[in-house]
Amino acid sequence: MHPLFLLLTPFIQQTMTDYIFQALDNPPPRFVQTLRAALAHHNQSVTGEAKLQHLGICANDKTGRTVGAVYGWLQWGWLYIDLTHLFNEKTLDQRLPSYSADPDGDSP
Repeated sequence: MHPLFLLLTPFIQQTMTDYIFQALDNPPPRFVQTLRAALAHHNQSVTGEAKLQHLGICANDKTGRTVGAVYGWLQWGWLYIDLTHLFNEKTLDQRLPSYSADPDGDSP
């Protein structure tokens, strides 16, 4: 049983006796997809259409090599960061190709 579940068990038993809670250590993708879809539907019904802009930010060294990167999105005036990584000598071979601002939007 998941340690967090054990910590919450006394609270759950005292306040929510009509429900059975189950901790999933590795929930299947369908569980996550269903939860995301339900939450997105609820949020949209309350706030209206959510304009979402995906965003990638690269940090390049003086030679133009990407040494760090952040991926996320802008929504409702907030920046949500999903992924971030700083490359080092051990991960040198995993570096992203260098990206530069392209006014025509043709860069990958």
